[in-house]
Amino acid sequence: MTKPERRVTTPLRVFMKYLSILMVLLYIGLGLVILTDGGNIIDVPDAYIMPLGLGLLGYGLFRCYRVYVYYFRNP
Repeated sequence: MTKPERRVTTPLRVFMKYLSILMVLLYIGLGLVILTDGGNIIDVPDAYIMPLGLGLLGYGLFRCYRVYVYYFRNP
């Protein structure tokens, strides 16, 4: 039986890890801002508040899952 190979930690990999986490937080945060107060803070028409907010929130959660699997589940 062979051991699973470990990923080499390079400065670029660490930078990408933290950039990915930042992007997850931005997508989820922007989705929540649009859903809670989309017409006032960001000028979004009323017809687009729900689809845009849910889309950004869903994409942020999807990215969160992918970052978790790539960086934290199999180090």
